[in-house]
Order: sequence, then C-alpha cells, then structure tokens
Amino acid sequence: MSLKKILIRKKIRKYARQSGFEETGITGRSALLIAEEFEERIPVFLSALKNAGFNPENLEIFVCNPTKFQGDHRSLSDSQVNMRGRFKDEQILESLAKPFDFLLCFFEENCYAGGLFTARAKAQLKIGRGWDALSLFNISIQTDDFREFWEEAFKYLKILKNTN
Repeated sequence: MSLKKILIRKKIRKYARQSGFEETGITGRSALLIAEEFEERIPVFLSALKNAGFNPENLEIFVCNPTKFQGDHRSLSDSQVNMRGRFKDEQILESLAKPFDFLLCFFEENCYAGGLFTARAKAQLKIGRGWDALSLFNISIQTDDFREFWEEAFKYLKILKNTN
C-alpha cells in the first residue's frame, strides 16, 4: 500500500469518527457511489428508484475509480485526492458542502476516494456494501450483487421516506 493510500485511509477514519447520523431534514438530494463494472445497470436502478417513489433527478451519481469511464456521471478517483486526504475537484467539494438525504455506496474497499466522500458527506442515512472496516455506513448490506443490494436498500429508504 502506498504512502498516499495510508494517509487517505487515516483521514477516512478521522472523518468517519466525526460523522454519524445527521439530522438535516429533507433535502431532496441523494447520491449513488458505484463501482465502474456496474455502471451499465444504472438505468435499471434509476427506473426502480422512480418506481419506489423517489425522484431520480435529484440523485448524484459517482463512478468510483473509472478506467474507461464514458458516461454522463461524475467520477471519483483516487487521483482526485491529494496527499493530505483532501479532494482537489471543486465540484466534489461543492457536493460535499450540502447535506444528502441518503448515500448508496456500492464500490470496492480499495476506492479510497469513495470512502473519503462517504466519510465526509453529511447524510441522514449511509447504506453500503458488505465490507465496512472503516465504519462508514449506518447500514451494511452483505452482497456482491448490485440488484440485490438496491432491492434491500430500497426497504430502508422507504422507511426513511415514511418517517419524514
């Protein structure tokens, strides 16, 4: 592991300890952080999100560590993070400045930019994929299948929607 990744991992832990449940009220904003290999499933996910009663137009989509990234979505790569664990990209910083209703995180553990974004984001609910060694998520869903992940996540999102 490179020195930069070690420093970023420490920064993620720091932000994860500082964050927690954020009572921000309904903002209408949400984000999906997804690994590049599942990018082609985003249209099906957006349709399911709409069918579940959520507005997909308010969803910010970030593809983690893209290599051949061609989509309309924003990228989150480790190269966008400096040695001090800060994002260089102004658009990402602007996204982090405003609270989210929820974050759905389906990316690999080695995507440090995704972990840093998740740790820094102010969100009422952070739902993530099975691994959570850094305590980033309020809810961790144990699966490697994206469809199974979002079907399970929607159950929690419906509860969130009904309580607000």
